[in-house]
Amino acid sequence: HHQHGKTPYIALSYVWGDADNQVPILVNNVKLLVRQNLNLALAKLRQERPEAWIWVDAICIDQAHDDEKSWEVNRMRDVFQKAETVFHWLGPAADDSDFLLDWVADLGREASEADVLGFHPPNLSSYRMSKAMEALLQRPFFQRLWIVQELAVSQNGVFLCDSRQLPVDYLESVLALTNRRLPEQTSRILDDLIAKANCDTTSHRWLGGFNRNLIDNPGLMVRRRRHQGDFPSLLSILKCSIATFEMPIFATADPRDLVFGLLGICRDASSLNLRVDYTKSIVQVFTTVTRAFIHNDKEYCLGFSTFPKDLDGLPSWVPDW
Repeated sequence: HHQHGKTPYIALSYVWGDADNQVPILVNNVKLLVRQNLNLALAKLRQERPEAWIWVDAICIDQAHDDEKSWEVNRMRDVFQKAETVFHWLGPAADDSDFLLDWVADLGREASEADVLGFHPPNLSSYRMSKAMEALLQRPFFQRLWIVQELAVSQNGVFLCDSRQLPVDYLESVLALTNRRLPEQTSRILDDLIAKANCDTTSHRWLGGFNRNLIDNPGLMVRRRRHQGDFPSLLSILKCSIATFEMPIFATADPRDLVFGLLGICRDASSLNLRVDYTKSIVQVFTTVTRAFIHNDKEYCLGFSTFPKDLDGLPSWVPDW
């Protein structure tokens, strides 16, 4: 895939899934074992885009070779940014996901094609919609660390959930409609529109909750900031992670990815002088990044190191990120 800048291709964003559940597939007539979640995603992509070139990390990167893995992860932002389309695989249909994604697609399509002030939302079924949204946001995909970068940099992102497709931009448009940061006059008019759309007060309140839940998703937050021309700093993201240690916001099999997986979308990656290097231990990576924070930010708070630690061998001044 060294020619990814010349050959149109699609990239797959997904959760690896259970390592014990693997199935054989053919890649260039060579049998390869992949995890079941990837197998389902590839089968669906072949239905949707039978002739497309597909970039998949589990196949295109030798995960057992630390030097190759380090080099490839350094390029990950470019891989997803230059893809013709990034498909974000959410998994098979479940918990009313078809109903939910159809609703968001209708809402987002109208919102993206029309002025917010002239938009009339469809009827909302508050209980059913809220349960479906809760179930969707609890899927492992939305907790996966790597989707932060993959959502943020994709130029043409599409959520893929079984047979349903939803452009990421449609979801962004729905957020714009209900965002509490809209100008006051626009918010008042939007309130009137929702009230006239045969929505009861419970539905109306739920729409606001729907927006807040999505805003809290790190991947969509970074994507919005990218559209505004401002990526966050690495420290600002890690602070959110360490402050929620009882309920981690990121899921990753390798703790080093808490640093490596975010470098591609942080505005201060160059000034921190950090490089992806999987030959380093977790303690070495956390120590290196903390030293870089202290060197770059005179207001860095050593109090982060007082949070609970599960990692042995860390210096006293280094947090267990």
